[in-house]
Amino acid sequence: MKLTMALLTLATPLLAQTYDIVLANGRAMDPESNLDAVRHVGIRGGRIAAVSASPLEGRTVVDIKGQVITAGFIDLHSHGQTPENYAYKARDGVTTALEMEAGVSPVTQWYAAREAGHSLISAATSGHIPARMAVLHDSGGLLPRDAAASSVGTPDEQKQIVELVRQGLDEGGLESVWALPMFRKRAVKKSLKCFAWQPNVAFRSTCTCATGGQSSRV
Repeated sequence: MKLTMALLTLATPLLAQTYDIVLANGRAMDPESNLDAVRHVGIRGGRIAAVSASPLEGRTVVDIKGQVITAGFIDLHSHGQTPENYAYKARDGVTTALEMEAGVSPVTQWYAAREAGHSLISAATSGHIPARMAVLHDSGGLLPRDAAASSVGTPDEQKQIVELVRQGLDEGGLESVWALPMFRKRAVKKSLKCFAWQPNVAFRSTCTCATGGQSSRV
């Protein structure tokens, strides 16, 4: 009986609680549960604390009738990894921005620059493009401009590129990514040889190859 009373005391109805912010009358859409209905969302401490079919009490109540409440969008192809870009993406409902196509290198340095003060979750792949540009001293920015676009590179330089990509995986890269159309024909053929890894240097990751027009995972 005492246990029953305790449970009843703890199970305070949602309606009796006061939230920091209530988003009222919005169309709640949740792909995971297939929810698509008008709901009232209670937010406390910056987190969603309640989703209710009945009105909720809040210090601030915003009537969003006719607007959609849903999970934050994940942008898989986001080259704009700056505070300014994050601010615009947040206004479009994006909560996670991933640099998946070109990738980054060094990965540790990239993550360190985004440890604090940014509004979105961000992550990146370990990129063949930036690794190749670093080893061959290319003068480009996001993409190769000269040496990395045309030079085949020495066997030692090829080993350095592979090692940088592998190091990026160890540092938290989501996977390895190789965008071969960014390079001229001879450089592409040479880069393809990087896939002939020995067992002791095999990547512990999936690998995405952008082959022009579409990406293929290997």
